[in-house]
Amino acid sequence: MLVNILTSIFVWGIGCICLLQLCTSAGLFPSLKKKSNVFNLKSIHYPSYQPTTRDFLKIFFYAISFRMVIHLFSALIMGVFFSSDQPLTLEQIINKWVLWDANNYIRITTVGYGGYWENGMATTLVFFPLYSWLMKIVNSIIPSINLTGLVTSALCYAVGCAYFYGAVCLDYGKSIAKKTIILISIFPFGFFLGAIMPESTFFMVAAASFYYIKKHNWPLAALFGALAALSRMQGILLAIPAAIEWLTYYKPILMLKKKRFSLFWKIFLTKAMWIPFMITGTLIYLYQNYLITGNPFQFLEYQEKVWYQTPQYFGKTVSQIWSRAFIENSGDIKFQIWIPEIMIFIFTIAMLVYGIKKHSVKYTSFLLLYTVMNYTPSWLLSAGRYMSVALPLFLILAEFLDKKEKLWTGFLVGFSMLFAIYLCGYLSYLQIF
Repeated sequence: MLVNILTSIFVWGIGCICLLQLCTSAGLFPSLKKKSNVFNLKSIHYPSYQPTTRDFLKIFFYAISFRMVIHLFSALIMGVFFSSDQPLTLEQIINKWVLWDANNYIRITTVGYGGYWENGMATTLVFFPLYSWLMKIVNSIIPSINLTGLVTSALCYAVGCAYFYGAVCLDYGKSIAKKTIILISIFPFGFFLGAIMPESTFFMVAAASFYYIKKHNWPLAALFGALAALSRMQGILLAIPAAIEWLTYYKPILMLKKKRFSLFWKIFLTKAMWIPFMITGTLIYLYQNYLITGNPFQFLEYQEKVWYQTPQYFGKTVSQIWSRAFIENSGDIKFQIWIPEIMIFIFTIAMLVYGIKKHSVKYTSFLLLYTVMNYTPSWLLSAGRYMSVALPLFLILAEFLDKKEKLWTGFLVGFSMLFAIYLCGYLSYLQIF
């Protein structure tokens, strides 16, 4: 109960501050801006930088190279921990990555949602389709479906790195942008960005949406936002930073107050009208459910019956995870699931508390809602994987570590060690999802 209460206080408190910051920045409560600095953001003086094509290509190349190094390292892990009389083959190394949910994404790619039934249920409907659709395209070139998954993830990860590097450069310059990409890459559960999992796809389209939101290219921001909603349910949250950017940059509320109605309708019809299109990704997914079962929300039933997942208040979920991590005798699984999940949640809240006064409300509000949404399932097993693409978390951390060389080195070493440990555990078929 105490954990639930404390969690609620912090989350709702941060949420209220974000809302008041938004209202102040958008011009709804201008008096707050004059009378108090509680709801005003401190200026972070970093030079904006527009990356060139050469910059994007360099980041893409470095990202692909990093992914290749990780796969070589994973082959070394397999050679050490799964040794046999016969040498490992390339096929065995690739197949070792087909773990847990990877099997379901391969099924969607090869036979579609309706081609696989389990106990009378099309269970793959609980998985969003974009990653498998991209795999299908790559599979038309690469015949091995397992290799297809790894290649698709690597390409999506590399494109995502380039896009998010560009988005951060526009706000904070090159130094913080580079640190952000490094932190995302070596996050303890960052290896999922190269696994046969959808996180790489979500990373790519969410990063692209953030980039085009900052560039005020609303059609492309909406397109990639819709694709994010087609890759994971949390993708629909990208409509929040898009709306915040529109409200705080163009200040339509002030236009209405000043009765500049023609200008208001111009920026509404040419810019804001694109934002609702982000929901089309979710609608397409619901339509897939309807086509297969006749019920657009059938995935919710499958989540409960097969994966024992029901939505509940986030504070209750955090309280349950705390109990499993530190109170109940849950065995070794506490080190594989529960302790990482509670530590990531605490760390994220700490970064939000730090960043709430220094970073744009479009980033802090998205991170808060994204975290809450990830911690609502009643039997949460994959928070580490989900939070590996909580993009503003790494941006805030990068800004915090900028010009703190010793602390930066400490995070590099700590993250890298945990990355290696959890990668070994994942490939050893431990309870790391």
